[in-house]
Amino acid sequence: MSRVEELLKSAVERFESGDRVQGWRLVKESLSLDPGIRQTYNSTHNPIRANLERILTESQEPLTFRWLAAVCRHIGDEPASKLLLQRYIEVTPSSEDHDEAIKSLQKPHGKLKAGLGAILAKLIRFRRG
Repeated sequence: MSRVEELLKSAVERFESGDRVQGWRLVKESLSLDPGIRQTYNSTHNPIRANLERILTESQEPLTFRWLAAVCRHIGDEPASKLLLQRYIEVTPSSEDHDEAIKSLQKPHGKLKAGLGAILAKLIRFRRG
């Protein structure tokens, strides 16, 4: 298990236990490792949402996408969770949990905003150059 995966797994556990302060600290530390986003000390914003485009395009470890999606799902940010899962599926087409990730994407989520399709289209256009 990589250091990033350890940090994000611990972050999810912290969020589940209600310790959001430590959860965000661990998320920020993991983002400093992959994709190399400097830690910010402003606790009033979501560092995943604030850096989502960089995370989607610059992260090197596939499990970064999977674990950050879990964090986003836990905090109720379904659009970001879906984008991160989609990216995970794209970069790991033969992973053991590929089918599980696809099923998770297909689940209906009440908080999912209508703009998700536009965000995905923008990301695809960005990646194609």
